[in-house]
Amino acid sequence: MGCCTPARSTRRTRPSPPARRTTTTAENILDAYDWYTSEAGGKRGAAMIGDEMIDEASRKMALVISGKGRAAGMQRTDRWTPPEQ
Repeated sequence: MGCCTPARSTRRTRPSPPARRTTTTAENILDAYDWYTSEAGGKRGAAMIGDEMIDEASRKMALVISGKGRAAGMQRTDRWTPPEQ
């Protein structure tokens, strides 16, 4: 008996899209990181968004999650805005 029966070999599983909340959080991390690393945001290498520190590693993970969400047709439910100075 092989590892895969014909029924198993023809069945394909689709990757499930990230939750809408996760997609929105990822989009907000990207916006916040872009702003904090810009001239307007003080060219910081890391920053806080809520109680979470975000940095280049956070940005890279957020890119993957937001890409999957966009591919699934998801839209964000809220938008991050820069703090008033």
